Amino acid sequence: MIHLNANVLILLLITVFVHVDGDKWKRCQDENNGLECFDGIIVGETCYRLLYRAGKRTGYSEAESLCSFHGGQLAEIPDGGTYSILFDYIKKAWMIDLDNPERTYVQCWLGSENDNGVVMMRNGKRGFVAWYPGYPRSTSGHVQMAMEVPILPSHLLRNIGMFNINPSHTAIPLCQFSLNA
Repeated sequence: MIHLNANVLILLLITVFVHVDGDKWKRCQDENNGLECFDGIIVGETCYRLLYRAGKRTGYSEAESLCSFHGGQLAEIPDGGTYSILFDYIKKAWMIDLDNPERTYVQCWLGSENDNGVVMMRNGKRGFVAWYPGYPRSTSGHVQMAMEVPILPSHLLRNIGMFNINPSHTAIPLCQFSLNA
């Protein structure tokens, strides 16, 4: 019998790759630094990927730093088509929340910001939004954007969508990498 300590098991979980059939699901590569987006998804000229498939949630600043370290930035969602593709990708790719293995959903950090109910992307253009029920909230400091995706059938389907939240909230980094830089 093989015995694995917790650190080895976590590393194995993080390095497992999900294989999904279909033209939309591809392995993509950032030409600038050779970063592979293992089982990421290509939308137009952008490769989106969860940095890890199992793990612990991070605050906004750490999520931003992790994406930057890997040559990307937190993902932005410009339109409904991209939202649908990313929603399906996250639902199929995410494996387990190590802080709470029974969690029926995953929350992912996005790079856009909420400006009084309007989602703004880094380029100054409006981004797409599918608000989570009860959002946007006008709470002071809740300007960062995240999205919630169900990962188990027991999750209520009405509790999905995007929300504005304080940067101290914890979620999983969803990064984007330009393929034409």
